[in-house]
Amino acid sequence: GEIHRLELADAAPDDVEGWSEWLPEHLLLVPLRRSRGDFLGFVLYAREEPWTERELVLLSRLHATYGY
Repeated sequence: GEIHRLELADAAPDDVEGWSEWLPEHLLLVPLRRSRGDFLGFVLYAREEPWTERELVLLSRLHATYGY
């Protein structure tokens, strides 16, 4: 139920080649839930720079709003 940071450096050896070919180094997997808690799915964000704590807070708030 929480935001997960995914880093290329932590990927399994079998996944590194495909990941580095198609995606940036830093991924963020954010769950999307309805206001009453029902799970709707995930949103995947990808970029070259690491995610900051401030950005995680803002994305968490944004996705809570999307749930309504």
